[in-house]
Order: sequence, then structure tokens, then C-alpha cells
Amino acid sequence: MLSLIINLQKYLHLHSNLRKTQQACSIKPPFDGIKWIDESIELMNSVSLSKLNCSDQSLRILSPQNSLGCNAEVVIVIGLG
Repeated sequence: MLSLIINLQKYLHLHSNLRKTQQACSIKPPFDGIKWIDESIELMNSVSLSKLNCSDQSLRILSPQNSLGCNAEVVIVIGLG
């Protein structure tokens, strides 16, 4: 569980830094669509992931196909394009 949180924090830190750099350079960032997906995938690929050891029964990492019919308070959907 801890490594998942650390990896998510790495991603959020990279995203925050990217937005600050874009703002400093007067670059309009994408907020939706394929450009946003491409940017997000590139950021995710740049995060060096730690091994995910998930022992928390309330946390599940599922493919879109396996997640059908599941209920959750928070859902993070990545790379569906």
C-alpha cells in the first residue's frame, strides 16, 4: 500500500512541476482530450515505479474489463485511449 501511495505522490509532484513550468513559459496546458491523455501517459511513463505490494483488501488495481460492476469511493482511470 505504501509503495502505491509513494508512486502516486511522485506522479502528482511531476504533474505539479509540469504545470508550473508550462505557466512560467506561457504554454497553455491541455485540460482534456487526446493531448491531456498523451501528456498524462508520458508523465506516468517517467515515474520509476516501486514494486506494488498491496495487502489492503480495500484497494484493488483492476483492468477496465475486470472493474465492471465494482463500487468504489475513488476510481483512478488511466490509459483507456
